[in-house]
Amino acid sequence: MHSIVAIFTMLAILVAVGPAHAQQTTPQPPQPVTPTAGPPGTRFQFFASGFGARERLGFWLNRPDGVIVPFAPDLSGQRRASAAGLADWNWTAPANAATGTWTMVVRGVSTGNQVVLPVMISTPPPVAPGATVQPTEGAAGTRFVFSALGFAPFETISFFLTDPAGRAGKIEVVSSRSDTDRVDWAWLSAVDAAAGSWTMIARGDTSGTERAIVFRILASAAQPVGVTPREDRPGALFIFYATGFAEVENLVFWINTPDKRALPVTVERYVIAAGRADWSWQAPLDLAPGAYQMVVRGRTTGSERVVPFAIRTS
Repeated sequence: MHSIVAIFTMLAILVAVGPAHAQQTTPQPPQPVTPTAGPPGTRFQFFASGFGARERLGFWLNRPDGVIVPFAPDLSGQRRASAAGLADWNWTAPANAATGTWTMVVRGVSTGNQVVLPVMISTPPPVAPGATVQPTEGAAGTRFVFSALGFAPFETISFFLTDPAGRAGKIEVVSSRSDTDRVDWAWLSAVDAAAGSWTMIARGDTSGTERAIVFRILASAAQPVGVTPREDRPGALFIFYATGFAEVENLVFWINTPDKRALPVTVERYVIAAGRADWSWQAPLDLAPGAYQMVVRGRTTGSERVVPFAIRTS
């Protein structure tokens, strides 16, 4: 009799706990277009659903002037829907792409299901003479790479950043110098960086030479990173994704703790395809509560993405 009671008690616990755990670990679906806007040369990623299993797909583009442009994904792209009826592909806007609203169209050959995804090709912001930035526009969380000329050899360079609201301040970056007049550096924008025009300034401490570089962070509903859940207790399983890497490249992971330490982590179910990385990580049972950051870095591109999450006490 006691054994029967114990069995029913265990079943009740499993029923109560199971659905809650499933809700915590359900990953968010990809955004339809990432990014939603960018200058010529931008690589856009697309996602669509509702097709038949393994259904053959047709693609085309509509230019801003209404002209239809044939399009086919490259060899690394997707010509058929997945077994779940999903499609995931990319397109790099030509260097001479007309500015304005383009539409990417994908159609299921068998079902006739058609999905239209608008994307904006925008005019790049001007770059100061003797200075460059790549990319010139990007979503919050993008890593911007700068270079500038005209400095005295080996002089110390100071860097300043002005946000769209006009707030300015000195920042610390990792820069490289040589015996020439050139300096190279990079800045990783925060995932919650304000949309609008930003200005990066490099100033020679000896020569007084100054180079100002304008770039833009795009307002977009498409987020370059995500995590589910955003907050949970020690021992919970967190599911992450991040975009903006090479088609396929090796990645390294670590977390930034609330007390500003960087700790290497071992992730689970790590997959990267078409520049998007998906992985999961189980928080240790002894992890202290507070605000954390999961950081992922591409070994080939150097691209970094920072995903904030939190550990709560209960």
